Amino acid sequence: MTIQEFISQSFEKINKQFPQAFIAYQFDEGVGTHYIKVSPPAVYDNDAFAGLGWDLKDAFNEYFPSGELCFLTDDSLIQLTSPSRVFYPDWGEEVSIEEGNYFISKNFRPEFGLNGKHSFSGSAKVINSEFSSLSEIPEISEIGNYQYAMAA
Repeated sequence: MTIQEFISQSFEKINKQFPQAFIAYQFDEGVGTHYIKVSPPAVYDNDAFAGLGWDLKDAFNEYFPSGELCFLTDDSLIQLTSPSRVFYPDWGEEVSIEEGNYFISKNFRPEFGLNGKHSFSGSAKVINSEFSSLSEIPEISEIGNYQYAMAA
């Protein structure tokens, strides 16, 4: 298993148990730590999340004994500066940058479809983007309302 596969599985497990949670990932090469940020803090402070976090840490230590996994939230002392993966819960969207390529994966939840009957699932890949980290990507509001474009 690669670290990216592990992070993807971790995002899925967190999202399944806490569908309202915003999730972000960043690796800090300087200290060799993989960070997963979960917010809002009410999710992070939840006893069920504490149990899930320990399960994920145990699994991480089995697969990657020389690495470190750390969970953060909005009021943690350490904050992510350039996350390489972000999951936005409102529309089921994950954005990631891997090896200079920018990826968007969008899975609309049925409750946001037309009359709850339609849903969309897909992904887009932009090669050789000018962005080297997610923090450089303009806010969606600066780009325009892509939600209507995707629905059309």
